[in-house]
Parts: sequence; structure tokens; C-alpha cells
Amino acid sequence: MFISTNGFKKLIKDAYNNGRLVMGTTEEEFFLEGGDWVLRIDRDELPNKEKAAIIELTGEFPAAGLVFKASKGEDNQYLIPENSVWNIGEKFKGCVEEMTVTRALYQKDGVTYRIIQNPRTQTCIPFNEKFINLLDKNALGCEESHPEGPKAIDEKGSILYWGNEVMTLAILPIAVDRNEDKEFGEYLQLLENIELPEMNLF
Repeated sequence: MFISTNGFKKLIKDAYNNGRLVMGTTEEEFFLEGGDWVLRIDRDELPNKEKAAIIELTGEFPAAGLVFKASKGEDNQYLIPENSVWNIGEKFKGCVEEMTVTRALYQKDGVTYRIIQNPRTQTCIPFNEKFINLLDKNALGCEESHPEGPKAIDEKGSILYWGNEVMTLAILPIAVDRNEDKEFGEYLQLLENIELPEMNLF
């Protein structure tokens, strides 16, 4: 995996506490989704600590072909699988835009945003810094390659993807109405006139 154990635990716990943790299993993979992120990983590559964290919250793993939603204080609710929503591995293969995690940050209402830039168009997209903090090269397995990414299917970077032969991670950006939030909008516009320095994650 290329995200830390502590980051993984916090990710799924936040989703569980907010009633947004969805988990499914195929013959080859586990996938988890929390509203603004999706993660898929080979079943044989999910570490025991991460498995234990899932069981602590959900009490079970779904059988192959099944999907459930887990929420604090409620029984798991089984759902109809929607593979087109969660099959981020295939979507990652279709990404054509290379994106850059920059050194630029913006803070608002106690939240830190990391600016991701499309170096080809210089478009800037804010993402919650908590997702960038998940990424950890020290969490990689011995024979696991560094992930590719961030990549996007379109130049707007509507979803960012990282992936390698073991797992794929997709995250959604923060929606910013540049007309309503003028200060943030002006900041992004200013950055889009600059080729921003890259933050080396891996």
C-alpha cells in the first residue's frame, strides 16, 4: 500500500462515523468508499493491521460480489453493487492528464487545502490536505512499485488518481464557487498564472 496505517484507520473511521463507509469485495480485490474518496486493493495485499481496523468498525468483510454500507450505531446495510462507480482501477488506466502536487497551501475555516495543478494548462484545483498526508512511501511493500499519479481523466482534474500494481486511490476535489468565495477564487486565479513548484511525495 502507499498510504500509512494511521491514515487508513482515520480515513475509514471518519467515513464510518459520518455514515458514509461503503465496502465491497470481488474475487481479487477489496474496495472501500467514503463519499469523497475510493480505494481498491488486491485482497492478498491488504495488511493485517488494516484488516483489523476494518473488522473493528464493520464486524465483517462482505463475501465476494457483495457490498455493504457501515454506519456507527447501525447494522451493516447490503447494497446493490455498482461496479461503474467503484471500478477506479479501470478509470485510472484511462487517465490522460498528468497533475502536479504543488507546495502551495490555502487555509480557510480551520481546513488546509493543497493546490494541485495541471502543468499543461496551469489550472489549479484545491484538495483537502488530509488526503495528501495519507500518502506514505514508507508504507510501500518490499516488492511494490512507487505509485503513478496524481493523474486525471480530464484537464479539470475532477477526480485525482494514484495507482500501482497493488492498489488505486481516487479522491475528489473541494468545490469552490469562485464568484461566491472571492478571496479563494482570486488566490487560485493568481496561482494559475504561475508554474508552481512540485512537492515530491514518492
